[in-house]
Amino acid sequence: LTLPGVRVTGGAVLTLRNLDLCASEENRVQAGTLWCWDCFITAKNGCGVLCLKRARVFLHGCEVSRCMRSGIGVNGKNTEIDIHRCVVSQNNFSGIGVNQQARSIMLRESRIV
Repeated sequence: LTLPGVRVTGGAVLTLRNLDLCASEENRVQAGTLWCWDCFITAKNGCGVLCLKRARVFLHGCEVSRCMRSGIGVNGKNTEIDIHRCVVSQNNFSGIGVNQQARSIMLRESRIV
């Protein structure tokens, strides 16, 4: 599925399973929740997943790669990120770029390069 980018805001909850998400911009979560299982995520002109203020992001068994910026960008306070059995690799900036203090970042059984 190719989109400009998924936007999860205003308390919304989005759940994705077994999906190739190819964003032309970036996928953005602000004051919302994104759950992904077994997905491939990329962004041609931004972060694979950009976590802004009060974002909650849960990735399980996903690959986030070939993004123009970081695979996962943390640019908002009070974010909660849980990455389990994922691969975050081959991104132009970093695997996880942290520019703001997150509430929590949990990394379990994942490869981030």
